[in-house]
Amino acid sequence: MKLEALHSVLKRQLTKAGFTKEELANEKMQFFISRVNQEYIDGDQGRYIKERALEVSSFEMKEMYETIKHEKSTLELLLNDLTKKDKELNEKNVALTLQRNYATSLITSIADMLFVINKDLTIVDVNTSTIKILSTEKAAILSTPFSNLFENIAPLLTLLQDADSSAEENTFINFSTEMKLTSTKTIPVLFSASVVYDAEGKKQNIICTVKDISALRRLEKENAEKISLLAHTGRLAALGEMATGIAHELNQPLSIIHSNMQTFEMLGKELSEEDLKEITASSIRQVERAAKIIDHMRSFARQKKDAAEKIDLTLPIDAAVGMFDEQFRLHSIQIFRNYQPNLPPICVEQREIEQIVVNLLSNARYAVELKREKSDSTFKMQIIINVTHLDDSQYIIFEVKDNGIGMSQTVLAQCMDPFFTTKPVGEGTGLGLPIIYNIIKNMNGKMEMESEPGQGTTVRIMLPIGE
Repeated sequence: MKLEALHSVLKRQLTKAGFTKEELANEKMQFFISRVNQEYIDGDQGRYIKERALEVSSFEMKEMYETIKHEKSTLELLLNDLTKKDKELNEKNVALTLQRNYATSLITSIADMLFVINKDLTIVDVNTSTIKILSTEKAAILSTPFSNLFENIAPLLTLLQDADSSAEENTFINFSTEMKLTSTKTIPVLFSASVVYDAEGKKQNIICTVKDISALRRLEKENAEKISLLAHTGRLAALGEMATGIAHELNQPLSIIHSNMQTFEMLGKELSEEDLKEITASSIRQVERAAKIIDHMRSFARQKKDAAEKIDLTLPIDAAVGMFDEQFRLHSIQIFRNYQPNLPPICVEQREIEQIVVNLLSNARYAVELKREKSDSTFKMQIIINVTHLDDSQYIIFEVKDNGIGMSQTVLAQCMDPFFTTKPVGEGTGLGLPIIYNIIKNMNGKMEMESEPGQGTTVRIMLPIGE
């Protein structure tokens, strides 16, 4: 038999045995065919071929079975893994859907305006409240430059610095500005903005919430007016407490004037021209002194607020102490003033400083007089005023110390509460310290108090240096 015919017979037999074309092209099958070609023997070719074919078929089938079995096991493991991952993915999708629905519901329910802007500061999305407040369609807002709606968005630029950095700094900011509702109408708003990063940690968008604070501004104005009225009430109360001292202050120049007039009445014709000039000049000086006291009292009691200006802190302190000079002299209260030279100026309203000093001196006077009532005759009532400034400090430190009755820690903890007072009914309003604390707070200053029963009290006030 020719070799070509043998190949044909072999292929037919192997095909009948179940081998596919791909399997017939297998390397082992090709080896088998080669062996048949070499071992061909005339006479019993069919039997030989059949035996050889079955031998190869059995071997190949066994090997294929093992391969398929292994691959089946691998596929089952892969299928189980895919099934597990598919389940996890479905669970994550459900969680993401819930989170998205929650976020959408939250954004929709926010009463404040919400804007999403890109790095070009162009609006790319807004919430429902924004559309309602601006009384417009969403399409009319999108792609609008953010600067068209607000007076000042310069602080937003700080969020865009280092645009490809996901560092924590410069990722959130708060500031207030004006929002343009129309070409002629604006409203005050509180602006909060934070950065949104993409998967690569690069800055993608900025989310901004905008809150209308018109009502808050009205309340602040009303509150400021009430505080101003309360401060005025406090000044009037202080004047009431100082009434006796003020009467003494006025009585001295009036007594001198009265004495001069009596001298003129009794010795009018006998007085020389020089004596007349001296009596007249003395009387004029005392009239000016009385007028100055009255003018100071009137200015101190005035309700209208003065403008802040840079001043030497010792000037209003001395003016306030002047209201007590005669009173302290008559009550034998010693007052010492220690002022550091070349103090830097501070920017304040002079009358507010006077009110602070008047209240502190009034409290100190009450404390030392109360202690004198409980002490022997050797006790000396003293009040010390210190004004200092450290070279590396941004504050001027102003202290009022007394050696009076002092306060317990319980009283010290309550003394800043409005209407709390240890004075008898009719002698104190309980508004002095709360009022001056509020004044100091509005000056961006600080206030501290130290006291011990029987040892006295120190009130320390730190006021920022005027710029």
